[in-house]
Amino acid sequence: MSSQIWYHLGGFSDDGDTYETQEVQFEEQLDRFWADLVGPDEHLRRKILEDLGFVKGDWSRVTISRDGGVRIHFADNSIKTLTPPNAAL
Repeated sequence: MSSQIWYHLGGFSDDGDTYETQEVQFEEQLDRFWADLVGPDEHLRRKILEDLGFVKGDWSRVTISRDGGVRIHFADNSIKTLTPPNAAL
């Protein structure tokens, strides 16, 4: 019975997708839907914060430049700079 939701939401596929794969995709789409209701950029903001959760230390600010460089400012006033691979050549 609960599997019927996949047919109604257009996410069901017999092309080798497992139930778990479809469930993860459905949850991502549902999360994006709810975030979009809050605001047009809310999904992006949440995704950035989620990814920044992997940064070790007490960071206070992150600056990203158009060329892909990232500067992480920590609470102790130290800064970590991440340079894209193509800029290091």
